Amino acid sequence: MRRSAPVEVDEDPEQAKADRRIVLSPREIVAITGFKDEPRQLGELLRRGFKRARRGGDGRLIVERAHFEAVCAGTAMLSAQLAAKGLQLPALERGQMPVQVAPPPPPATPPPPMRKGKAMVTVEAWAALQYSPPPSAWVLGDWRRRGQIYPMPQRVGRHWSVPEDARRLVPGQPRRSLVSRI
Repeated sequence: MRRSAPVEVDEDPEQAKADRRIVLSPREIVAITGFKDEPRQLGELLRRGFKRARRGGDGRLIVERAHFEAVCAGTAMLSAQLAAKGLQLPALERGQMPVQVAPPPPPATPPPPMRKGKAMVTVEAWAALQYSPPPSAWVLGDWRRRGQIYPMPQRVGRHWSVPEDARRLVPGQPRRSLVSRI
């Protein structure tokens, strides 16, 4: 890829002086990224690890100086650690990512125990177990919408599922009392 030549940017001297302390100037951003156009600059900065680079309300690219220095200091600290071991960190060129030290992986935890419960089956499979011949899908959907299947079916992906021991509540039929259910 071809590097762009430095761009001349007209700035208000008073505003530039105040902003220079807080954010990087457009010239500095061009020098860092090697690009003149802001979309490429933003993409390159984000790719290099400057996650707080963004566009301002006026459309200009904003990179906070403190953030820039913190990211660069992290790379500099890593290169000092490598130098102590006799290794050298290659220079960061456009198209390369800064080296980041990943935190150690968390200790392995065993998976949670399997929940002991009733096996879930689709409403169609439940109907095939309960009725011969089984009701149509339309009738099963009608029962589900009217709340005539207890416990209520749960949506799992594209299908409705119920416990194997689910039952149909027929309208007008008295329900079992709480005492008889215990």
